[in-house]
Amino acid sequence: MTIDNTFLARDLIARTEQAVGTVAHLAVDTEVTFTIDDIVGTVERGLPDGYAAPTTGDMT
Repeated sequence: MTIDNTFLARDLIARTEQAVGTVAHLAVDTEVTFTIDDIVGTVERGLPDGYAAPTTGDMT
């Protein structure tokens, strides 16, 4: 199975944009400060099973 890196990058960008909106609305509604880790956690929890796992960044 070939992983389309361009698709993954675009998909993660879209998921991150959605998470930023969600977390920003929560911050405004609750007056609670959030961090980048909260956004990352929101994106990671929304990933479907079997989504491509991160690599160490090494190129082969």
